Amino acid sequence: MTRLGVALALALLVVPSVSGAPPRPAQAGTPPGSDWLVGGSRPQDYRVELEPKGGRLGTAAALIQGAVAEPRGFVSLMRHVDAAPYRGGRLRLRAWLKSEDLAGWAGLWMRVDDLDGSLKVLAFDNMGDRRIEGTTGWRSYDVVLEVPEAADQVYYGALVEGRGRLWVDEVTLEPVGDDVPVTGTSGLRRDAPVNLDFDHPPGRKDAPPP
Repeated sequence: MTRLGVALALALLVVPSVSGAPPRPAQAGTPPGSDWLVGGSRPQDYRVELEPKGGRLGTAAALIQGAVAEPRGFVSLMRHVDAAPYRGGRLRLRAWLKSEDLAGWAGLWMRVDDLDGSLKVLAFDNMGDRRIEGTTGWRSYDVVLEVPEAADQVYYGALVEGRGRLWVDEVTLEPVGDDVPVTGTSGLRRDAPVNLDFDHPPGRKDAPPP
C-alpha cells in the first residue's frame, strides 16, 4: 500500500468536461514538495492549507475552503503517478473526508490518461453521482478505476465547488483485485457514436462495446 498523506491538486481535472487553470505550486502551509499542485477552474477563489491538528485523529489534514464570499468554479487538489505499475489491474483511491456547510459539493476524484499524451481519458470518477454536500462527520470514501494497458498517468485528489469547507486526511492509493467494484466510467473516448436510438445506454447488457 502506498501512503500518500494529504493529496493536493490538479488543473486538468474535468468537471464534467472543462479543463482547469494552469496548476501552481502548493501554497504556504500545504505539505512541501514540488509535486504538490493546486488547480481547478477558479483556484484563486479558494484557500488550500494545512491544518496541523485538523485530522480525524488529531494529526494534520488538508483544509479546502472559499477565499471569497461566493467562490465560483472549483478548486482541485492533487498529485499524479506513473500508471506503469498498475496497468492491467484496478486502483483504489481512499481518503477520510469531513465537510462543513458545503453549499456546492465536494468529492474525491481519479483519472487515468492514455500513453500517447493526447489527453485521452481512459477512466474517470469524481463522485459526481454521490456528492458530499452540507455538513458531514469524518467518513471514508473510495474511488476505484480500471487501469488499462494503454495507461500512462494516474491523476487523483479532492475537489470542492462553492462555499463551505472540506478536510482531507489519510489518503491512500493502492492496487485492488477484480472483486472490488469499479466506481467510475471507463472508455470515455469512443471511435464511433453509441446509443443513438436511446435504447442501449452504456452499462446495459445489450449495449454495444465502447
